[in-house]
Amino acid sequence: MHYFIRLIFFLVFVLTIPSCTKDLATQETVYENDFDKGSLNAIVNGRIDTYNGSKVLGRYEESGFNLVLSDLPKHDMIRVSFDLYIHDSWNGNAPAPFGPDIWIMDMDNANYIYTTFANTNQTDTAGVRQSFPKTYLPFAGNLPYTNAIDKTLDGVCSLQGVSGGTAVYRIEKSIYHTQNSFTLGCYGQLEHADASDKKCDASWSVDNLRVKTVVYKN
Repeated sequence: MHYFIRLIFFLVFVLTIPSCTKDLATQETVYENDFDKGSLNAIVNGRIDTYNGSKVLGRYEESGFNLVLSDLPKHDMIRVSFDLYIHDSWNGNAPAPFGPDIWIMDMDNANYIYTTFANTNQTDTAGVRQSFPKTYLPFAGNLPYTNAIDKTLDGVCSLQGVSGGTAVYRIEKSIYHTQNSFTLGCYGQLEHADASDKKCDASWSVDNLRVKTVVYKN
């Protein structure tokens, strides 16, 4: 009896090996930049600033940047990851003229993130909402700092010295992709009302930008 039980377990193990190995994948980093060396390689409309003792890509407000890669190795997917810093007075889903404060990420000219963020130093946040991590909808949202990996950093300008004036979000996206070129675009659509200095009112930056190709093993 014990022999037959062991035989059954062995056959189950052998038969499931192909289905497991089919899902295995290899990854290759094709772009990586922490901007500490000031490199803007492959970046269009790049600029370097210093925040919290580290170099970052930015700061941007209503503008943004493109990362353009070519001659990629053969692959089945693309994975993009980076840290997104939301600086100063973002009003999330607030109606005009104070909002909404929208942040956008495109890959190969197709939109993958269209959302809002809210930074606030107010103790009462009942009327303040952001869409992230979901897509922007005017009358629905989450509390400020939802899914932030750090919401204790100081602001840069309009909220300089204020804890929570900058929030950090980890952005990670994977898409099916087989072309030998790839473009990442990140942009802001911010409402500044009557702010005399738009960049001081609200801005954003990026750090630890990484792009990987993924190949599935058959």
